[in-house]
Amino acid sequence: MKVKYSVAKNKIRLIIIVVTIISITSCDLDDLGYEQYQTGIREYDKQILHLLRVLDENSYGVEYRFVVVQEIAKILKIAELPLRKLMFLSSYVESNPRDPYNSYHLFTVAEGYREMGSLPVAGHYYERILRNYRDAVVQGKSIHLAALQEL
Repeated sequence: MKVKYSVAKNKIRLIIIVVTIISITSCDLDDLGYEQYQTGIREYDKQILHLLRVLDENSYGVEYRFVVVQEIAKILKIAELPLRKLMFLSSYVESNPRDPYNSYHLFTVAEGYREMGSLPVAGHYYERILRNYRDAVVQGKSIHLAALQEL
């Protein structure tokens, strides 16, 4: 009788451990915003998850983070999910206010809205870049100058 009780007790402990691991893992994915950026394409989703985890580690320099952010945006664009791309970039900027490349990320958002024909929204982002963010030079181009030219 005591052996059956011990086995049942061990099964309950195992179930508790498994449930705890699942809930910790799913919270981690929720914290990363993974579900918002799923594409429905398995290979892209794996890449996005990996890149979000790299961003979450926060142990890399700003240049490396810039490349990671741009890679996620590129995957979302290739997957033909432009609104998710814009949402990702604007969310990233809000979550990382000190990133020196935020003006570039927001310029990409503005360009996305411009390409979709939402000129007033694009204009809002161009103005926001000029008012609130330092200029950045990416690929030899000033983000502030490009934003001014678009206005």
